[in-house]
Amino acid sequence: MGAKPNEIGRNTLGDAATRAARRTPNKTAFAVVETGREVTFKKFNERANRAAHAFRAAGLETGDRVGFVTGNSERMLAAEFGALKGGLVAALNNTDLDTGTVTYQLDNADVEAVVVDEQLYSKVEPYVTQANVDTVVAIEWDGTAEGEREAFESFIDGHSSTEPDVERDGSDPALILYTSGTTSRPKGVLHTHASYSYNTANVMIKHDLQSSDVVASVHPLFHIVETYLRAGVELSATNVILREFEPERFLTAIDEYDITAFYLMSSIYRRLSNETDLDSYDLSSVRHCGYGMPMEMSLRKRVIDAFDADLQLGMGQTEAGMIMFFDPKWQLKKDGNYIGRSGPYADAAIMDDDGTILQQGEVGEIVVRSPAVMDRYLNNEEKTRELWRDGWHRTGDIGKFDEDGLLLFVDRKKDMIKTGGENVSTTKVQNVVSDHPAVEEAIVVGLPHEKWTEAVTAFVILADTADATEADIRSFLRERLASFEVPKDIEFVDDLPRTATGKIRKVEIKEEYEDKYR
Repeated sequence: MGAKPNEIGRNTLGDAATRAARRTPNKTAFAVVETGREVTFKKFNERANRAAHAFRAAGLETGDRVGFVTGNSERMLAAEFGALKGGLVAALNNTDLDTGTVTYQLDNADVEAVVVDEQLYSKVEPYVTQANVDTVVAIEWDGTAEGEREAFESFIDGHSSTEPDVERDGSDPALILYTSGTTSRPKGVLHTHASYSYNTANVMIKHDLQSSDVVASVHPLFHIVETYLRAGVELSATNVILREFEPERFLTAIDEYDITAFYLMSSIYRRLSNETDLDSYDLSSVRHCGYGMPMEMSLRKRVIDAFDADLQLGMGQTEAGMIMFFDPKWQLKKDGNYIGRSGPYADAAIMDDDGTILQQGEVGEIVVRSPAVMDRYLNNEEKTRELWRDGWHRTGDIGKFDEDGLLLFVDRKKDMIKTGGENVSTTKVQNVVSDHPAVEEAIVVGLPHEKWTEAVTAFVILADTADATEADIRSFLRERLASFEVPKDIEFVDDLPRTATGKIRKVEIKEEYEDKYR
């Protein structure tokens, strides 16, 4: 008997929309909060198919790359799923980046078509002109497309809603995502259909998502967290899309749409806790709160109390997908920067610089093996080989396994501060600083210092009604940290530079304050 035909065994990212449309054609696939727009799975799949045919009719061929500079919307998703169904590669870009960085990323990805929010066109115009891009599709949000840009609805109008007859396979390239660039220039990460499917499976299983869930997508969909939305499509769960995060709008949407699950960064939970009266909203539909990056115990308690729901960390990186999960049962039992255990399609270990796997309790670099790991860095084979030189994917994170086999995050390898011969975890220090009742948020960095090599330095945003001094906070820290861990200085600031997903850009802080102690 011959080999199994491709179309029987194939699993590509666009196929999720096809399967959901067959299972639950009349169920709401996407609801957009700001506009009230709702689209069924059948309608969404037809729109994605039309987009696939439109891209092919525009001259794009299998393997060509489509750049996306778009905010959250159903139209953006129809275009992205259409590109994937059409055998193309979707290159997703951070909409908050400056024009020069967007141009760099579009050029790095060598895109041959661009899908852009109309009001963001100025960010892609230099690349469109320089690369002489013929296909520019505008997502209409606040208005209609202008000039030579074709509005998305016009672009797909008249094209067939049937499944495109395009040969594609799980091993084919599917997505290009860019690292957040918190410490260096963004790197292009190429995922195949298969690697991203395993990433989605890890999230579905570990976050216990179900077809009956109503999943809120708050984070920008150019980020690895879009996996949460893809999990919803795989399960035929309804996805509620918010264009941007605004506390009151989000909390109202929970009641209006009976939202049951969502994934937020710890900084957003902190905003919800500090800026709103959570008790005044009906949050009874929520059953699962996912979060990213370790969260201090005091905030965990407030979130669990406010939402009366399971709280679970899901942590990963653009290169390897969602890898580690800190399960609900441990949230109030394990204090510290826990990231838990690896998902079902991942294996994690601790390795030293020489490539030796370390034992329980020993501190080293977190390494993983998983079919969800990226295919490679785009146009950077040397960096890819460096990460994989020991037969594992090196994450750049430092950690250790505790007595229960749970992984404890220590710090980013690049963020460990070497001060006076001691190693200091910035994550540990900033979590203790954040525990001070007057502190809304804090970040800790090492800055050049003649005596200490690097000086531990904290940047603090005080809560609105707080009136704490540096001496107050320093006294609090001395009771909870070793003397060498206590910051040499505490800077009070009104705001901190961030990525679109809320991560604080340490590189900008270090650049601005590099001469502080000189």
